[in-house]
Amino acid sequence: MKFLRYKTARYLYYLSRMVMVFYILFLGSNLFKSGIPSLGTGVKAYGIYNVNIIPKNTDIYANDQNEISNPLNHWFNDKLIIHPVPLKAFVQVRFQSYKELFSFPSILYQIAQLSYWLIIGFLIFFVQKIFKSFSNNIFFTAENASLIIFSSVCLILLPIIRWVTQELFIQCITNLGLNNSDYILQNGTHFFDTETIIGLVLLAFGAAFRAGDVLSRENESFI
Repeated sequence: MKFLRYKTARYLYYLSRMVMVFYILFLGSNLFKSGIPSLGTGVKAYGIYNVNIIPKNTDIYANDQNEISNPLNHWFNDKLIIHPVPLKAFVQVRFQSYKELFSFPSILYQIAQLSYWLIIGFLIFFVQKIFKSFSNNIFFTAENASLIIFSSVCLILLPIIRWVTQELFIQCITNLGLNNSDYILQNGTHFFDTETIIGLVLLAFGAAFRAGDVLSRENESFI
């Protein structure tokens, strides 16, 4: 059983190294490639998923507003309850000049986007270090506890930075007057997401590892 756990941890360590390689390729591709199609125009493109889009022509929402005006009647009497929500979409902005690319709103967005990518990189690095330690049959140590806690903090920060990034993305488009579409853009993310729950669980797990390390040291000093 011990040999099986060792092999599993070793495989997970190798897998985390592969993920790190793909992450570096992804980061390099997004930093150094323009992202503009060969037939497109511009100097640099950025895209974000899960942006709320609302048609500027609000006539299509007239029926929805009438439905919302008397919600209790529908809540108690209807067999099917539908909550109309704005659509979510992938939105890409293409900066047409370096003046737009290096403008203040654009720089703020790019810093936030880079911070989000770097947090993911730190998370992968911490997980890789943890699996390497486990593969060497080292578990309850202060270093492992710190790595788990750092990983949990990264997970908790991800939804927050993602919200900030999307907010700055939308503000950048608005301030530079780049929205020539038929939609109004709104932030479609939240501060609290699945990563937050996983991060809180890992935080408790890291505290347990730290307590295990303290208990192990006390036992060694007692002996």
